[in-house]
Amino acid sequence: MKKIVIALAMSLVFVSQANAECVVQETTSFKQRGQIDSISNITKKVTPYNNDKQRCKVFFDARVDGQMHKAMGSYIFTDSEESGCGVAFENAKRSLLEELFPQKVDSRSLLICDERDPDLKLTGLEGLTPHPKHPGFVYQGQKCKYFYDTVQEGSNFYQWTVIMCQTGLKKWSEIDRF
Repeated sequence: MKKIVIALAMSLVFVSQANAECVVQETTSFKQRGQIDSISNITKKVTPYNNDKQRCKVFFDARVDGQMHKAMGSYIFTDSEESGCGVAFENAKRSLLEELFPQKVDSRSLLICDERDPDLKLTGLEGLTPHPKHPGFVYQGQKCKYFYDTVQEGSNFYQWTVIMCQTGLKKWSEIDRF
């Protein structure tokens, strides 16, 4: 008997998770330490690439923390040589700093799930309590019932009697409130 209860509980957990609607919020930040103190001996080389594209390679010497380092960056472009080589120059600086100084990457993920049954969200009966003294009735061919709705406004509580009629398989609509 104990095994059956455990199996049933596990299957209920699985079903609950299968109906959950989840959204992942992710944030990632990169921090690069270090800086280039000076740059000298800049050269560029532009060569034809595929079809109407060109490749710009930029080379330079950079002083970082008092030591000289060689840097190279490239970029394939279709627009102007000036902007293409500008991107190659920035790529060379970034590559050099990444090589000399490790990046700090901070990544956070937040999983937000709504585990309520989606059918229950759409019934129209949420927050209502069945009225204990009024039986259900039929109105214009629809099954109807009385419910209580308790509403708080500030420190005051109000209780409404609500008539709801079934308009679909699991859908109810409010007909009257008094």
